[in-house]
This record gives sequence, structure tokens and C-alpha cells, in this order.
Amino acid sequence: MGAMLGRAFGERGVRRKASLWLSGAAVFVGLASCASAPAARSAGSTTPVVSSVTATEATVSSTVAATPATGPPASGPPKFLWGYGDPLLCGPPRPAETRQAVDANRRSGPLALPASVREQRILLVGDSTACSLWPGLNAAASSVGIATYQGVVFGCGIASGEITTTRNESITPHSDRCHALVDWAVRNALARARPTIVVWMSVWEKSDLVVGGHTVVAETPQWEAEIMSRMDAALARLTAGGARVVVVTEAAAAPNPAQRTETTDRKADDAGYVRLDTLLRKFQARHPDSVTLVDLAAKLCPRGPPCPAFVAGTRPRPDGRHFPPSAATWAARWLLSELFPTRTMNLPSRS
Repeated sequence: MGAMLGRAFGERGVRRKASLWLSGAAVFVGLASCASAPAARSAGSTTPVVSSVTATEATVSSTVAATPATGPPASGPPKFLWGYGDPLLCGPPRPAETRQAVDANRRSGPLALPASVREQRILLVGDSTACSLWPGLNAAASSVGIATYQGVVFGCGIASGEITTTRNESITPHSDRCHALVDWAVRNALARARPTIVVWMSVWEKSDLVVGGHTVVAETPQWEAEIMSRMDAALARLTAGGARVVVVTEAAAAPNPAQRTETTDRKADDAGYVRLDTLLRKFQARHPDSVTLVDLAAKLCPRGPPCPAFVAGTRPRPDGRHFPPSAATWAARWLLSELFPTRTMNLPSRS
């Protein structure tokens, strides 16, 4: 694979939770690596910050918005009256989740990566699936000397902004708040991370967009032009410091107990992931010198949707969409091997 980008937002002493939207409603579930914990709020703010920060750490988390930000990092996140199901900022895993990921990585044996990877800093950005990958990525990368950070906003795409559905697909609630949250988060993330590799992992770019109060339906020429423009702007922001971006394909939901209670259109939801895959491939082809595509969807769902529950003898997504720590480690080790093959390397240098 080509050269990759690195470093993200590492926060310590933070508890996390993710929101999973099933049956057309916002249902909070305890996700591996996105632990159930009350949403903390910064002083004087009604905006949920899912982290409790140590005395030496600033409240920072990142993902990217379509409109590039300028100027110094903002002092705090946008203020919203928090509601059940709102987008949330992702923090570090709980100690037990970290232990599970570290143990899983140790059991898997040494990662055969070039020594030059120690010069890399990987920043992970995206939504709740990225958040669930984080414990495994941190454990696996740290074991070979790669600096890793995360900057994730649950329920928000990196470039999608406000979304809707005209097909009864599962969508995130309160996405009108995503642009402000993402814009704030990326200012802080990039100012601190200065990555060489950015791993972009979000699904909501597949959705119908809300533009100026009007719906732009996915797969139409207007939609493709709009989402590509937003993704181009996000890419410009992420690569401004010299990083390379890795876009990761994502698989449709695997079988899970919640499917028995869904009221959304499963076939339409599955088709959305096929649409996302096509979009990401076009995006990579549009920017071959700065974007690399890694096909995680093919690893998790080799024949396309409907996806299997078990892959390589393991159940990597027991809730259908997110990784528990051990599966996150399995996926992260594979991802790192794709990013840093031992044969030919042309990696960006850490400055």
C-alpha cells in the first residue's frame, strides 16, 4: 500500500459510550470500547462531552467538517441542550477494555511491520464504528512503536453534515448538530495531532443530505456533486500538514438480536453500504496522490450484504456494527498490515 498518515487525539481518564440507532429510534446500548457512562458536560456547557479529563489534558476530540476552519483551536465545544441520542464525543477506552485489547494483541504474536513505522503517527477519525476500533488500534500500533490518537464524534460523518433518509434507512438523530461539533473538533484535533496518517472511517456520507433546508437524495448527480465537494474540503483540511489519508470501507450490519425489532428497511440500509463503497472508490480515484483505500468491508463481508455473523472463526461485530476490544485488535492488526506492508515502503516522515 502507499504511504500513510498518522497521529490523532489521545485523551486519558475518559469514559465513553456510543449511541446505536436501531428500529428507527435512538437506543443507547453499551458497546465494547464505547462504554456506558453518563455524558459529562464541560463547565457552563449543555453540550455532552463524553470524557472526564485529567488535570494535564485538554478536552479534545476530532473529526472533520466540510468547511475548513481557520484560526486557533476553539476553547470549548458548541453548546446544545443535550437530548437522548445526540451526537457525542468519543474518549479513551475504559481500563478493562484496554486490557482486553492488549491481551488479544499479545496472544496474536508480534506484528511483522517495517521498523520505519516508528516514524508514523496515526490519527483515527470517524463515527462510532471508528470509536469501537480505537482500543484495538491503540494496542496493536503501540506494540510496534507507532504513535496513535483518536478523534471521533459518534453519529456524525466526517463530511456529511446534516442528513436524512428517503428510503427508511437507519440514520443518526440530531445530525443538524454535526457540522458545528465536527468543525470544533477538527480545529483541536489537527492542531494537536499534526498527523502523518489519518484513517477516515465513517458511514454517514452514504446518506441523503439536507442542503439549505432541502433534501438531496443519494445517488443522484446533485448528491454526488455535493458530497464529493464536502469530502474534497475535508481532505484539504486533513492533508494541510502533509498527512496522507486512508479511507476505510465499512460493511453493512451483521446479524444481531436487534434486527428482530427493526422498523427500518434492512435492504435499503444494506444498499447504502454498497453506495458508500462506490463513493469511497470514486473519491480515492479522484485523489490518487493523497488518498489510499483499504477495503475492510471485504474482510468483514466478503460476498457483500447480507453479511455473515462469523468471519475467520470469530464474531467481530456481535451488535451488528461495532467491535468489542478483542475483535477491534484483530481488525486493527489487519489494517496496519495493509497500511505498512513489509515489501515496499514510502512513508511520510514525522516532523
